[in-house]
Amino acid sequence: MIELPPLARAIYYSTQVNQQIPMQLYTAVAHVLSHIVQLKAWRQGRRNKPVLATNIPIPEELANRAQE
Repeated sequence: MIELPPLARAIYYSTQVNQQIPMQLYTAVAHVLSHIVQLKAWRQGRRNKPVLATNIPIPEELANRAQE
């Protein structure tokens, strides 16, 4: 399980079910998906254990919307 509350909140407050995520969140979601692929490779013994970046970019306007 990957815990990124700011990203989860930004997605929750900016989208509806079956709706595409805002373009501003593509980079953050891409970081998470990349991490998942790296975890899969680690579990298969093809690489070292990955560390999820702590500075994943979440646009301020979406992060602030979640705090309202």
